Amino acid sequence: MEAKIRFTSAFPGFETLGASLKHDLTRSGVKTEAEASWAANKKVDAEFTLNKINGFNQIESIVEIGTPFVGYRMLKGELAYNLQGNTFESTTKAQWENKISQLTLNGEINMRSESLISGSMTFVSPYPGLERITSTFRHNDNGRTFTTNFDAQWASNKKIDTQFTMNHLRRGYEVKNNGEFTVNTPFQGYRQNKLTWNHDNDENKIEHHLELECERQKTLFNLDAMHRVSRSKRSWEVKTLLQTPLSYAQDLRMNLAHSNE
Repeated sequence: MEAKIRFTSAFPGFETLGASLKHDLTRSGVKTEAEASWAANKKVDAEFTLNKINGFNQIESIVEIGTPFVGYRMLKGELAYNLQGNTFESTTKAQWENKISQLTLNGEINMRSESLISGSMTFVSPYPGLERITSTFRHNDNGRTFTTNFDAQWASNKKIDTQFTMNHLRRGYEVKNNGEFTVNTPFQGYRQNKLTWNHDNDENKIEHHLELECERQKTLFNLDAMHRVSRSKRSWEVKTLLQTPLSYAQDLRMNLAHSNE
């Protein structure tokens, strides 16, 4: 498909106006060109190209725009991705004059005997403080053991990394769950942080332990509860303990007990 239009007028700076459009569509892709002009050296043109390398599972596309305006004379964007089986790759690029930014993504999903999800991201740009940003993610579990890792880095000494592990078992009324979650950051006061827990319960008791450590400041919480039933007596007991670095809550305890015959 192709179309052109031309218009003349008596208005200064707009004596001749023109526009054109050309569009080609094939099984392997698309190409579109457009142009608009209103003076000898006043023109905006754009071109879009899409190539299907493996259908829509793998494509490459580019859009380019040219203008006569200072600071916006050349704009360009590119997108390419490849989706094959369980893997995904993508690259996105943006250019504004001579400034180029690029985002790259990679990922994999495997849901066989164990669940595996992993990915990475890289972003580069000409902007101060954001010259390069990277992150990775990985998760693995078999329904009983869960492991997750994530990290992000921007600048040479700016990094956040997290690690999560958990074990889980359920059998009837019995539930056992324990794990650990750590977060390391470059921020003052939050450089090293860790959360650990352990939970165990069955039909008659609950034991729960939770501990949070932030820059060597610890918070502890314990819960123990028990329930007993016999032919002649029913009783229950609950004990809690809370210890924090706060002066007004350094050691808080509560014990409750009840029985009836």
